[in-house]
Amino acid sequence: MGDNDNCKDKYKEMYKEKYKEKYKQKYKEKYKENCIENTKHKNEDNHEYEDKELIKEYKKLDSYIEYIQEENKKLEELNVVKKAAELFGGVPKEVQKHIAKKLDISKERVRGVMKYNSINESIKGKYHISVCMGTTCISKGAHEILEAVENQLGIRKGEMTSDGMYSIGTTGCIKYCVMAPILSVNGKIYSQVKLEEVKDIIGNIGK
Repeated sequence: MGDNDNCKDKYKEMYKEKYKEKYKQKYKEKYKENCIENTKHKNEDNHEYEDKELIKEYKKLDSYIEYIQEENKKLEELNVVKKAAELFGGVPKEVQKHIAKKLDISKERVRGVMKYNSINESIKGKYHISVCMGTTCISKGAHEILEAVENQLGIRKGEMTSDGMYSIGTTGCIKYCVMAPILSVNGKIYSQVKLEEVKDIIGNIGK
């Protein structure tokens, strides 16, 4: 009888451990899913908040697409891709996807138009100057900094100088808000940039 009880206890313990492990694993997986989902929502919210400048460019592109479609203009795809390159300083994959959806064509077709007309995903010279357009940088004069860079080089955002040396672009928030406004040259960051410093920064590039 004692052996029988011992046997029951042994199997009972084994079953308990097995059930506990199974439950633990299930809980871990559920917890992981929830974490991923929460992070995803958080990133989406941050993106919406921090990249307001980017959202403006998408709206401009959408307005242009509506205009083209209403006017039944020829070369619709090429014109839209060119406009995107002008607004974004190139046509990155996210913008290609957006154009494809808006024009109801495949992404491959968008890439084909780009390739045939030598339009790149990004337009960059030997020295690429980028101005951060995060909310804090804008509040501290990022638009004026960008304008000063454009005036100094004689080109606009998304363009490259004829000698291929310089190009200008913008970015969303790069998470260095305490250093705003921020300008970078090939990734090298210049913080708390003042308007009067832009000329010297550009003049010393490559030295």
